[in-house]
Amino acid sequence: MQFATLVTLWRQGPLSQNLLGRLLAMDPPTVKGVVTRLMARGLVVREKDAADARLLRVALTPAALAALPGWVEKAQAITAATLAPLSAPDAARLTVLLRRLG
Repeated sequence: MQFATLVTLWRQGPLSQNLLGRLLAMDPPTVKGVVTRLMARGLVVREKDAADARLLRVALTPAALAALPGWVEKAQAITAATLAPLSAPDAARLTVLLRRLG
């Protein structure tokens, strides 16, 4: 869930914790725990929204922004290795089915 959170913030930009949880199908206590753990690792921060000071957004730190391209590349290599035993049509079919679960 931490990696999914980081990639979502990388693709979407800063998000409210509530919206982040909804996008990742996490309940509020789970997303709060994930964000807290990522904050402890120095990968995300909570910042006030420029338009609404009552709203906090979760944003990536410069350290996360620097590391994410390499992490995504490693994740893609792991996915390719996992799917390697399958034919291309079977791998595509499995990918479609797994996306339905998400």
